[in-house]
Amino acid sequence: MTTVAVLMGGWSPEREVSLVSGKACAEGLREGGHSVIEYDVKRDLRALVDFLRPAGGGGPDVLERDHASSPS
Repeated sequence: MTTVAVLMGGWSPEREVSLVSGKACAEGLREGGHSVIEYDVKRDLRALVDFLRPAGGGGPDVLERDHASSPS
């Protein structure tokens, strides 16, 4: 079974629309036989990077590079 992460939410004025459409996408994926993790993206981008990083550390270099160059 494939596991799919659906990112939704955010902090723009479109947050509520994103939550509704993200939940609808997640439901459709479940109906298609996929395992789904719903992730509400908030302002804590470090938590998002940690969520995307595979268990056991490592993870795509682009995540570390992009986070390191982001202003605090």
